[in-house]
Amino acid sequence: MEKLLKEIELLNEKLESLGILGERKEEMLKEFIKVRAATMPTSILKSRISRIKK
Repeated sequence: MEKLLKEIELLNEKLESLGILGERKEEMLKEFIKVRAATMPTSILKSRISRIKK
């Protein structure tokens, strides 16, 4: 989870340096998270989802 947060933070910084803000940034962040979730082993994903729901 820590690694994912760091990646998102880096992505945020890159987007800000490119001047992409607002809705577009939100869209790209959501897409990035989807891609990360798709490449993550199912067991890890399920445990993270259950932790978030609590």
